[in-house]
Amino acid sequence: MKTAKQDLLIIFISALIPMVIYFLFEPQWRLFNQDPAMNFAVKFTVQSLLSFSLAGLGFSIVMLLRREKFSAYGLVTINMIPAITLSVLSFVPHLLFLIFTKGFHGYAPMSGAIIYDSVMSRPTLQRVICMAIIFLIWGFCEGFTYVYASQKINEILPIKNKFINFGAIICGVLCIMMHGGISLNPVSMSDALTMFIFVYGILIVKDNFDNAWGCIFSFLFLWNAFP
Repeated sequence: MKTAKQDLLIIFISALIPMVIYFLFEPQWRLFNQDPAMNFAVKFTVQSLLSFSLAGLGFSIVMLLRREKFSAYGLVTINMIPAITLSVLSFVPHLLFLIFTKGFHGYAPMSGAIIYDSVMSRPTLQRVICMAIIFLIWGFCEGFTYVYASQKINEILPIKNKFINFGAIICGVLCIMMHGGISLNPVSMSDALTMFIFVYGILIVKDNFDNAWGCIFSFLFLWNAFP
């Protein structure tokens, strides 16, 4: 338990520092992203490093320090198909919310990433390389961070119930706070609820099947895929 608390502290600090920097200089970041004169390589590198600091740096540090393996967190082949299938079903409420509130404008994985439009305007080779990095950071790292944090939280706050665990609850709330926030108007509340169902669902599936590929698949191909 003590080790898990230390690990979560490292993850929290690793994400908090870039998050504070981002919010302190948010207007400058927006101008930086929108400036057509800014060199694309510089813009893409800065955005990638910032996103990795938020979504991947923490668990990378801890896993290296503890010499942990991805397989210990459910990245295994057993039960992969049912885990992916049920995780996709967990996304359905949020997908319906997006369709009813914004309409359906096609399917484009990672189109929600900040740098996506700039990447798609680049030559083919650059586009392929940059999209691979986007899938790694905005997809794999973000999805695995929820898996990793949830498992650490459940080591600290264990509960013997197949459908309730504190890790999934806390990560669901964190997702709402980071991506949508909480407001009392019906649309925002529906957004928050369906977002929570999605994150809570994929983490419950992961814990029940001991397989995290459903979480990873969801963030790679669903989370940012509906512009």
